[in-house]
Amino acid sequence: MSEIRRSFDYYEHELYESPVNRLILSGGVASIPHLRHTLSDELSIKDVEVANPAESALRLGDRRGVTPLTDHPAQFVVAVGLAARGASAL
Repeated sequence: MSEIRRSFDYYEHELYESPVNRLILSGGVASIPHLRHTLSDELSIKDVEVANPAESALRLGDRRGVTPLTDHPAQFVVAVGLAARGASAL
């Protein structure tokens, strides 16, 4: 927690001079039980959520084909982002 707090302090005081008021978790670590609540309590941030690319504006196609994404959305954030970036280049 101290390293995260230190990063937030740097962000808040050196870069943008505004407090962090939202935290979005991604990757496999986002599924750790109670992580959202612990981070919220320890860092005093009310809005801690898990990233879900299935809820974005991206059109993901047939729901049957994206079942792993909808079952474990935080694990696919980078892959979906890269795919969207590649699609925008077309």
